[in-house]
Amino acid sequence: MKFLKSLFRKTPRDGSDNASDVAMTGTLPPIDLSRTTRPVRSEGNGEKKPRVGKITLYMLLSDMKIRSTPEAVVGPLLKLRNATGINTQSDLMMRAAPTGGSLAQQEPPALTSRFASIIAQLSPVLPMSTPQKTFKPWWGDGPRPIREEMDRRADEASAKCLEYVKKHAESGNPASVVACIDEFASRTHMMNVGHVKGNIIDEEIRKKKPLVMAELGGYTGYSAVRFASKQREVAGNKHSHYFSFEYSPVFAARVREMVEFAGLTDQVTVYVDAFSEQYEVLRGKTVDMYFIDHEKSVYLSDLKLIIGSEALAPGSVVIADNVGLGAFQGVKNEYLEFVEASPQFSEVRHTVYMKREDMMVPDLSVATFLA
Repeated sequence: MKFLKSLFRKTPRDGSDNASDVAMTGTLPPIDLSRTTRPVRSEGNGEKKPRVGKITLYMLLSDMKIRSTPEAVVGPLLKLRNATGINTQSDLMMRAAPTGGSLAQQEPPALTSRFASIIAQLSPVLPMSTPQKTFKPWWGDGPRPIREEMDRRADEASAKCLEYVKKHAESGNPASVVACIDEFASRTHMMNVGHVKGNIIDEEIRKKKPLVMAELGGYTGYSAVRFASKQREVAGNKHSHYFSFEYSPVFAARVREMVEFAGLTDQVTVYVDAFSEQYEVLRGKTVDMYFIDHEKSVYLSDLKLIIGSEALAPGSVVIADNVGLGAFQGVKNEYLEFVEASPQFSEVRHTVYMKREDMMVPDLSVATFLA
């Protein structure tokens, strides 16, 4: 760990380890990997080999505008890992954080500047190449079996989550339900908006005070319970309503159960089918806020339906989740390209830490409709 300590010293190495935790300032000392002596861990010595994922490494470099394919950087970064003990982007981020605490408590600009300084020192050892036009996922070429397995796991997690909430949460208490889902999701691989993004969206609801809100994609009911509850709170004595559109009849039924358990039946209406088949129910209404978190391939087409339905008014907000991951993987994001180029929207991107992928990703888009 002497190598890492040298990265964060205010003064040159003096043989003492007492300065290892100070914030990094000025120019970092040159990094000479040839002088490191950390041995490579063998798989047969009983130790658990540190995880280094290709996707994580590619995103690590992409975030710093260093364009390399996963295959091009895995070898050098494996060498770097064995030499320094740096395993993942979050490991670097934690060491680069100006103060203690969790990543969620750190300001992204402060993290990024320190992280960039470290990566700038590493760039000479990383071979540069043109990024791939298409991203080949780690699970192989067969999309259908993988999609079926993902659907099966999502269904299983959703069912277990609902059961867990009914057993441990307080009926009629939306905050208790939300906290219980967060607790369940933290111990599983269940899809979930989570408290970090949830807090960002809560703040948007607090500022906008939407009387009509619609979500595209309900899954287990977390977003419906959390955001409908916040909507009702900020609306005060004014009538407000939350519309949830869920393609899967199975998931829609669970959303209804979760909403009912939370005591929000009068606040939330759940529609079953694709949004493209149901959006007409919003005609004649001004929707103050949309939350899009469903099938990624229809984000753009559904946004165009939203615009064409004339349900938006100047100041209406369209929030889209999970917009950043594919962009880092080399997959073209037509939704973001459209929103960024459209004179009808003013967009802000929020960077959040994604635990499952173990990285910071600009993953939440908040677009305000102008005209």
